[in-house]
Amino acid sequence: MFQISPAFAYPIFVIWVAIIWFAVYVLFPRTRAPQLWMSSWGLIGGPLINAVYQTDFWRPISFFPWWLPLESAVFGAGFLGIVTALTLEMSGDMLYSEKKPSVQRSKKVWSLAMMVTGAIIAYLPGYNSVFVTAAGLFMGSSTMLIVRRDLWRTMFMGVGAAIMAYIAMVGGFVLLFAGNADALGRELSMFYAARGAGVTAILLTVWVIAFGSFFGPFYLWAKNMRQIA
Repeated sequence: MFQISPAFAYPIFVIWVAIIWFAVYVLFPRTRAPQLWMSSWGLIGGPLINAVYQTDFWRPISFFPWWLPLESAVFGAGFLGIVTALTLEMSGDMLYSEKKPSVQRSKKVWSLAMMVTGAIIAYLPGYNSVFVTAAGLFMGSSTMLIVRRDLWRTMFMGVGAAIMAYIAMVGGFVLLFAGNADALGRELSMFYAARGAGVTAILLTVWVIAFGSFFGPFYLWAKNMRQIA
């Protein structure tokens, strides 16, 4: 069976994510501005969160080790942009800016603070970093929806968009490039090697749902925008 080298797995995966991002950008012109705006934040967040995940979840290997932060930035921008674009496109509604922001800046800061607090509290007992960030994202999503109850529908759209994006990215990569996915998983992830495919799949599913629940409606919340049919 063909087996991709672990040193090439992450670079190829990131290129695959970039291809999907570009396809979404071309196919959905209505959501290009939100996609670009959210992707810019992913460029920053990708390397930061990847550094955290390397402590107890996975150990990425790159043929170009000095490119790891760049590859993580591309993944962060890609996933965040894809989820945002799909969420807004799935709703099919027009976007408009609120004349008077319904959520003041202080409440936004409070919501983000709650997300960080939830992650820290979950991290203190020594839980896995992926689980910790999922807990923080769920906390942030909950506080966001408390102050913007109109975003519940968008939140569910975000969860669906995140699941679809993740299947396209990871599923497509495994089918097209990975070869022996189990061997590759054991080589690149200490969590996978220790807990197996089943537990890892459950953990990542929870993380994807948390990601979509928070970042699906995040653009509308952050930019003080609403949707109208």
